[in-house]
Amino acid sequence: MLRHSKLTKCQMLDWIKERLERGEAMMTDEEIVDRFVLTGVESARVLLAELADEGAITIQWNAPGRPIALGRRERRLTNSPAPIRPALKSDPLVDAGVNKIISIVNRGSRKCQPPRPSDPSPSHAVTPNPRRSISRLPTAPGRKLESQPQRQAQAAGSKQINSKVDPATYDAVNALAKDCGLSASAMCARLVQDALTARLGRAEVPAGKPLIRAGVLRAFRADGREFGEFLTYLIDLGLEAHRQSGTAADG
Repeated sequence: MLRHSKLTKCQMLDWIKERLERGEAMMTDEEIVDRFVLTGVESARVLLAELADEGAITIQWNAPGRPIALGRRERRLTNSPAPIRPALKSDPLVDAGVNKIISIVNRGSRKCQPPRPSDPSPSHAVTPNPRRSISRLPTAPGRKLESQPQRQAQAAGSKQINSKVDPATYDAVNALAKDCGLSASAMCARLVQDALTARLGRAEVPAGKPLIRAGVLRAFRADGREFGEFLTYLIDLGLEAHRQSGTAADG
């Protein structure tokens, strides 16, 4: 939309002031077009609208003669009195029901509250028992309790191996272990060491935990059997050597 120049608006405002001072009627759209050489009636109305938007004049577009006043006149809204609400009559039955609902809600909220923490009584305090110590923990029959540094030292250079044996060998190993005061796994390790010593001609290795030495692994690699079968063979061989040594000692 084409906007009019500032000079045109100033001339139009001066013209309106002259008409107001003289008490004459406001100019028509055709008079505005002829005076400012506008393109049409719509352009004249746009000129008046621009002055009204800037707050220079106030136009009553729909009033007869289209009166114009200087400045911006804002419509003020009158405060209407607040409506008066009718007083509600109390109903005893309704009041009793409302009071009952309120009491139920309050009773439920009290139940949902967490219990208050109470101070611990000295009678419920837990005191350590000095008589219970690590030295009194149960162990296997005839087995001494080893300290943690000893267990770590023994496990540092050894490896542990599990294998399956036939029922007869298992019963024989358990019987020997019971006689020697050792566990079944410790007895198996001793029998393997005895068999390996008899086969390789090595000196006897002191018995300890059920650990397999590096010599057993080297012998296994040289034998060619599966490890479980080879380990069972060593146990049988050690058991036989142990029986022969016992027979020789009795003779």
